[in-house]
Amino acid sequence: MKRQFKLDNASLAYTASRSKKWSATYRVGAVLKREVDPSALKEAAARLKNRFPTFYVQLRSGLSWDYLESVDNTDIVFQESGPACRPLAIGKGDRPMFRILYSGRRISVELFHCITDGTGAMIYLKSLLAEYLRIREGAAIPCTQGVLDPRQAPQAGEFEDAYKRIATREHGLNRREPDAYQYSAEIVDDDLHICHGLIPVDRIKAVTHALGVTVNDYLVSAYIYAFYVNMDEDERARRPVRINVPANLRPLFHANTLRNFAMYYNVGLPARREPYTFQEILTYVSAHLHAGFQKESLRRSVCKNVSDEMMLLSQIAPSFLKRPFINAGFRLFGEQKYTSPFSNLGVVKVPEEMEPYIERFDFVLGRTVKNKIYATAVSFQNTLNVTFSSVSPCMQIQQTFFRFLRGQGIPVEITGPQSPTPEAGPPQADDICIALTPGRLAHAAHA
Repeated sequence: MKRQFKLDNASLAYTASRSKKWSATYRVGAVLKREVDPSALKEAAARLKNRFPTFYVQLRSGLSWDYLESVDNTDIVFQESGPACRPLAIGKGDRPMFRILYSGRRISVELFHCITDGTGAMIYLKSLLAEYLRIREGAAIPCTQGVLDPRQAPQAGEFEDAYKRIATREHGLNRREPDAYQYSAEIVDDDLHICHGLIPVDRIKAVTHALGVTVNDYLVSAYIYAFYVNMDEDERARRPVRINVPANLRPLFHANTLRNFAMYYNVGLPARREPYTFQEILTYVSAHLHAGFQKESLRRSVCKNVSDEMMLLSQIAPSFLKRPFINAGFRLFGEQKYTSPFSNLGVVKVPEEMEPYIERFDFVLGRTVKNKIYATAVSFQNTLNVTFSSVSPCMQIQQTFFRFLRGQGIPVEITGPQSPTPEAGPPQADDICIALTPGRLAHAAHA
């Protein structure tokens, strides 16, 4: 019998705003130390179906709200080809709204954001890798550090729409804020252009510790700084650079849901003609992220979203009438309020028995409706992987960002199939040169 699940509060915007050419698709992945065995990977994916019932689902249309329905097709493992984070089949067919890709030593999971957020996706990826290594290597991998046992039944809390549990009747936060600067660059194809910057965790922590800030504060500030360096005076005066930063709500509100449970905070300095120094940006960002990520501040943001969903009109109106209004709200209060997202999954921990098989983890954001460039971070052992994805091959922002880190004494190794663009100028001795050929490591930028 098919199982049905209500959409969580965050999923409403993702489903209502999708189109034939766009759906909120993103990727989590891992680079292993041995070539991937496709048959073992397919078996591992099939074994996880019963343990992750809210993943193996497809979107269906209901009278009042759309909903998720379980599907049985586990033929979701493919050899990677074409651009990353392509749209998935949403609302039709018998395959779930995610795919598993392999290429060389890399395993990637690409998901429609309706299913889960980055934290939930990483739990699935770690569980998939553990089962794959049990099959492929005969490894005895314990179910710890977020690895779930495919032989156990799911827990009730994993299905929870935790947004509704923590929402109260208090007035939510006011969403009104000025529109943000929108980065524009030439789009020449349909590819998602990706580059990874690999940074030693101990080296960047030494810098941030001396400054008294977190690694996340520092990276967000460097990202804002990279935009300001590439703006002219008129652009700086018109709109602020604002970065959209998510917070995982699970540890704050004691949740173990595998659905979406994150809240977002836009941080950026007011627009002004004079350029900001990096220290000004860092001081501002550190203080405002700390305030914005306080438990009660995040709860008030949740309250606003849930109260909109629970309005009587929202409850009784048919779904085909609600979708345009939800989509309009998403566009009005969504991407035009920030320049780019920066999503940091933090430190990935796996059981000790898994560590010898894994080189690093990846996290890639797919294209969105309005923004043109996206950034992520994820750490494993002593490697921090900062990834940029963009609809444009122009590398101005990426090169400025990594060149700045290098100037602060932080080594960076760049890998990715992108090339320097004319806008960036020919590589100089003190420049970071983005990878010149697909799959080949580029020049390492050292202190």
